[in-house]
Amino acid sequence: MTFSDPKVAEAANASFVCAWFNRSPGFTNCDDAAEKSIFQNSSEAFLTKNICTFVMSPDGRVFHYVAGYVSPELFLGFLEDALALRRAGFDGKMKPLPGGLDALRRLHAERAVLREKEAASTSTVMEIAARTYRGVLHAHADRCKWTLKEASRYLGRVHRSWEKAAALPTLDEVRFKYLYGNPFSEEGQGASPIANDLEVMVRR
Repeated sequence: MTFSDPKVAEAANASFVCAWFNRSPGFTNCDDAAEKSIFQNSSEAFLTKNICTFVMSPDGRVFHYVAGYVSPELFLGFLEDALALRRAGFDGKMKPLPGGLDALRRLHAERAVLREKEAASTSTVMEIAARTYRGVLHAHADRCKWTLKEASRYLGRVHRSWEKAAALPTLDEVRFKYLYGNPFSEEGQGASPIANDLEVMVRR
């Protein structure tokens, strides 16, 4: 749903080279009931570990990510953060700038503060459009505040982890070990497992 949104597609294709990798070769999701339930109850965000969007330099150094599904509105915010990080850490040809890692850490720290303030807010974090998915309607309402707060809390935690990064990891170093918001996962035979997120495991 998110990547097929026209605004998301335009923003992603204008500024990024998009690629997709299935860590469970041949797996396709056929659980219609689960998909509809997730959409009905978590249309704003479902921060599961089973998918992750990585943002990286051409040489494969990752400098941001988000795990799970987020709505088009939230994903556009994620892309805005990614572009700001790119400008802070890299030149026009995506070569690391002198002091680029420090600049990335500072910007992650600034974004972490914003996300943490959103998570602590008593108001709705942002407006999410009403939309349908496979015939199911989700209308954004006050009951969705918790999901949005969880998304902000999670993104704040991701930014905080980058704030402490001693170096930018390669995709191979991080693609099976990243922070996520809940442990739900759908996988086929031969999937490479994702490392447990200790904070999520403790909360359970």
